[in-house]
Amino acid sequence: MVVGDLIYDLFECARVLFRFFWLLESIDNSDANLIVPHIMAHQLEEKRRASKRDVERLNIWRLWNHVIPFRHGQVQKPHQHKQFRKWQRNGLKKHRSQRYKLLKGVDPKFLRNMCCPKKHTKKDLKKMQANNAKAMSSCAEAIKDLVKPKVVKPKTPKCPSCKLTSLTFIALPKLGKRIRGYMVKGRWLFQLKSKV
Repeated sequence: MVVGDLIYDLFECARVLFRFFWLLESIDNSDANLIVPHIMAHQLEEKRRASKRDVERLNIWRLWNHVIPFRHGQVQKPHQHKQFRKWQRNGLKKHRSQRYKLLKGVDPKFLRNMCCPKKHTKKDLKKMQANNAKAMSSCAEAIKDLVKPKVVKPKTPKCPSCKLTSLTFIALPKLGKRIRGYMVKGRWLFQLKSKV
């Protein structure tokens, strides 16, 4: 709203300047005293237009602040933007398969991905749905064939012997930094167990 007013004011200023220069060119130097009444008349006209614009703004503001009571104690303003979302929030919008008798019995998820489902008949839609399901299943089978099964790596047995622990530490790069400390600790624990 503010941007629109600014653009309007700029156009008005440009129009006034154009008219003023046109008057200067049209009137000779001898009739220069005629310029002042023209400018005065133009200023009066501008004031009248500005007052009219202010009245329009006031009316719009009153309309905007006018509050309409809505169901469940909600409050709704007269608003033109994104009405579809508002209907959906308030539970006013039904699904396509419920709204049109043609589309009853067709999968709503399939309808959601369709561009213009009303153009087709119910029989066509069901056929398309079946073809779509077949294509999806064949695609899934092809993907299964392409993907190789994961090879299960054999886990090293948990044993206190030093050789196995050192092998596990070498295999895991994250534990490579702490290998010495862990190996020493493992040996020490192994020695204690053997003494007992």
